[in-house]
Amino acid sequence: MKKLVTSLLLTVLLVISTNPAYLATPEFVDAASNLIVHYIDVGQGDATLLQYGGKNTLIDAGEEHKFDQLNSYLKKKNVKQIHNLVLTHPDADHCGGADYVMAKYKVKNIYMTTYQSKSNEYKEVLDAIKKYKVKRTNVKKGSTIDIGGIKAKVLSADVKADNPNDSSIVLKVVHNKKSFLFTGDIGAKVENQLVDKSDVNVDVLKVSHHGSDYSSAIRFIKATSPTYSVISVGKNNRYGHPVNTVLKRLEKYSKEILRTDRNGSIVITSTGTKLSYKTEKKTTNNSSTSSKPSGDSSSTAGISSLTNSSVVYITATGSKFHKKKCGSGTYKKTTYGKVKNTKLTPCKKCFG
Repeated sequence: MKKLVTSLLLTVLLVISTNPAYLATPEFVDAASNLIVHYIDVGQGDATLLQYGGKNTLIDAGEEHKFDQLNSYLKKKNVKQIHNLVLTHPDADHCGGADYVMAKYKVKNIYMTTYQSKSNEYKEVLDAIKKYKVKRTNVKKGSTIDIGGIKAKVLSADVKADNPNDSSIVLKVVHNKKSFLFTGDIGAKVENQLVDKSDVNVDVLKVSHHGSDYSSAIRFIKATSPTYSVISVGKNNRYGHPVNTVLKRLEKYSKEILRTDRNGSIVITSTGTKLSYKTEKKTTNNSSTSSKPSGDSSSTAGISSLTNSSVVYITATGSKFHKKKCGSGTYKKTTYGKVKNTKLTPCKKCFG
């Protein structure tokens, strides 16, 4: 009997491994290669779910009184466990629901900084870490977080910042040729420091601080030049977020603005070479029923005149190659012939 069962199992495995049609099913492809990012509508707060390699990573958990909304969304997406919980900073609209997440979703790892707060929400986070025996890791600039096979790099995490917002963990996630930046609530000062020290030219930007004028410096938005700018913000909030000045900057330097107050929860899927999105609510600009692909968002028109010997510039950690030195970071001179068949894509600022 054992020999018969073993034989049947081997036969099934052989059929699967030699059947391309089976391997190409959407479920298999999503689990193996697609990065799915959910910008969850939790009102005036942040909660972003990243799914890759069978792992769930949640960046921030919204306000405590919005946990039912967050919980409902996670259940709808059949999320059983949060493998990684990242708390960018200890403000209530980012960490308020974290203790409930730890109570319900068997959180394995929590990533935060040593920046402290006297708020009740922060104390509840610390109590929950101890109660549910969650492994805590304090990150700093240069740290990486494994989100299922992709390494999310910490670009900023200033524990000596003057305020909680500027202490935010800033994460950059590169998925083959597509890149995402998660900014917490950093202000213009930190944004401009990032332009000087890091490659922030990305395809998708989580707009900092809900679109307030505290953040989204012109220099930073120009440097990021994202295809999609995503604003997590509450409908008719008392702060007037997002402000018009920020929206105008985003309209100038990004292809499309997506907002949770108008679109509801937003899901962006990266295949590594293409992006598409779906929104929960239907608006005049976005459909809740159809995916909108971006294709390869990098400009190709600007590189048509390049030859293999043409000089281009790259950075050690960047996902783009440049026509010139875009910022004041450290650039290395190379040739187009050496980068054209790599994962690096042309900088939209330089070649657009």
